[in-house]
Amino acid sequence: MAQQPAGGTATRWKEEIARYERAFNDYTTRCGKIRKVYRKAAGGRRRRFSILWSNIQTLQPAVYARVPSAVVSRRFKDADPIARQATEVLERATNYSLDAFGFDQMMRTVRDDYLLDARGTAWVRYEPVMREVRPEIGLSRQDVKTGNDPKQGWKRDDDGELIPEDSEVTQRDDGSAFILGDPVEELEFERVGFDYLHRDDFGHSAGRFWSEVWAVWRKAYLTRDECLKRFGPDLGKQIPLDHKPAGVREGDDAERERTCKATIYEIWSKRDRKVYFVSRDMPDVLAEEEPFLKLKDFWPCPKPAYGTLTSDELVPVPDYIFYQDQAEEIDDLTAKIATLEKSLKLAGFYPSGPSGDGTDAIRTAMGSHDLEVTLVPVKGWAQFSEKGGASQIQWIPLNQVVQALDSTVQLRDKLIGDVYQITGISDIVRGESDPRETAAAQGIKAQWGSIRIRDRQQELARFARDVIQIVAETIAEKFAPETLQEMTGVPLVPQEVPQPPMQQGMPPEAMQQVMQQYQELQAQEQQKQAIVDLLRNDAARGFRVDVESDSTVEGDENEERQRRTELLTAVTQYVGGWAPILQGMPQLANMAGQLLLFGVRGFRAGRELEETIEKSMEQLAQMGQPQGDPAAAAQAQQQAMQQQAEIEGQKQQMDLQATQAKTQATITQAEASIAKTQADVQAHQIKAQTDMERMQVEAATRAMQPQVVQ
Repeated sequence: MAQQPAGGTATRWKEEIARYERAFNDYTTRCGKIRKVYRKAAGGRRRRFSILWSNIQTLQPAVYARVPSAVVSRRFKDADPIARQATEVLERATNYSLDAFGFDQMMRTVRDDYLLDARGTAWVRYEPVMREVRPEIGLSRQDVKTGNDPKQGWKRDDDGELIPEDSEVTQRDDGSAFILGDPVEELEFERVGFDYLHRDDFGHSAGRFWSEVWAVWRKAYLTRDECLKRFGPDLGKQIPLDHKPAGVREGDDAERERTCKATIYEIWSKRDRKVYFVSRDMPDVLAEEEPFLKLKDFWPCPKPAYGTLTSDELVPVPDYIFYQDQAEEIDDLTAKIATLEKSLKLAGFYPSGPSGDGTDAIRTAMGSHDLEVTLVPVKGWAQFSEKGGASQIQWIPLNQVVQALDSTVQLRDKLIGDVYQITGISDIVRGESDPRETAAAQGIKAQWGSIRIRDRQQELARFARDVIQIVAETIAEKFAPETLQEMTGVPLVPQEVPQPPMQQGMPPEAMQQVMQQYQELQAQEQQKQAIVDLLRNDAARGFRVDVESDSTVEGDENEERQRRTELLTAVTQYVGGWAPILQGMPQLANMAGQLLLFGVRGFRAGRELEETIEKSMEQLAQMGQPQGDPAAAAQAQQQAMQQQAEIEGQKQQMDLQATQAKTQATITQAEASIAKTQADVQAHQIKAQTDMERMQVEAATRAMQPQVVQ
């Protein structure tokens, strides 16, 4: 339970919140209107062209389509078995948390806010799952007094034997007993929660850009019971329930207590390194605490996913604002098209005469078809015919309506094209291709087709990476070894290694083998503790472990298969090249293994094979060790060192040649640039000289012409 700070005032936080709300008031109002346009795209009596809805639906899978995978690797690709196991544990636990605890749903909602409001926010929570248990308090017969005065919990039966006195005392087979103590909570499981934050539920201190922000907050809505549990009975019952759901009747206090909630601001201040809990209806801070997550960037939320921003404020501009005028014109033209379509109706006039002169036949003929036809009888047909009606039926001309309809549709299409140019949706590759195009041309088209939305993709990928880093930090800091072991399947809980049995007369070789196995088991248990210590140590984890993420955009399904195939191909070629060498010189096995590990560590899929490769190379190196003659062993070692020195020399020579080639290419490029500049200057001079000569000839020609006397 949080403790209320003595004399803590909430005034400065209320002022900070009010300052934020004033700065974002227009933005909030604007976003509300855009949401109405988006939600009413298919509603209302007026016919609309739902271009905002269409654009959002097109961009959604283009900027975020799948849950990214956490990529946890060693910062330095060297032989570090502790860091390798730690990265494996952290990667598995992080990816499990992303899949199991709602990361995808949070990201999709953030994506929609990002596309509609130009800002999406989220919050990461550490959630320990507790269970209530009653500890066993042991009672032993050895502690029971003799005579007629047994200790509490025991009594004597008719035969004088001590037995449990009541049902709460449980007797074991060994004669001891226990009672259950008061209920206590113990950790059952741990998880990381993801909270999407509505734009009205997130705020921050003023700043021109994110690095100037020093405080962030979120709104939490607590029931009365949650307030009592969180802040204690004295303070919890004073907090007003100011968040009223729709439909709550005024004056019904019982219903208000049951359905309404209190708005609590959870404020993380980087200046104070504190977490504050504030209610705007309470004069003092409800609670002041140390941050319960020790994060690198302090806040349990990433930098929001921002759309259009400028460098003077953090109030974003929604994309819809930039084509709102065109969208409204498109809606107006769509409504006019609907009106013109209704006007495309066959209508005409016919003479209204007595029965038998053919008018009934006209009505019957036109009414027998499933056509929407309007015929108007006209009395005085002779006068009507003299004014233009020449036949039995005079049709109203539709040419003008059709022409107006075509012009309106063309104008609307032009505006739709303008919107697509503004938003960049026209650049999205939709899978269409020309069979006459080459593979290179299609590759260039795919590369540049979506370049305008690449910034949106990268911004959401950055947001997802920041969330993943917070998740990984939380797991490393908070999760118990038992939880990590259960979640990842990697043994992390150290076990006590019993002393090996040493029998009298055991041969020295057997004793040495037993001690070696004992030491290996001890080393394995120590390695478990070393992995946990590395995860718990912020500085060491930052130095040796790097957390990233792969793409959030839908990729090729064969990507993972391709990575594994590349690894297998590279290893097969390498082993095939080195096998003949090792047959003749097995003493080079150590160098071959190090080179193989150097290559394998560059593949993400190769981390699982490192330990196997290391053990195989150790066995191969032991097999290649010369036996018996020390002189031969020294000579073989010297030869290996000479060969390694030759390889290093060749590598340095190749690096030098590559550097020289790069330098020569730079010089050649510079010379070509200078030559081009000189050619441009020379061409400009020639053009200027030619223009001067032409002007001189024109002036001489005008001088030779005779003067016209006015």
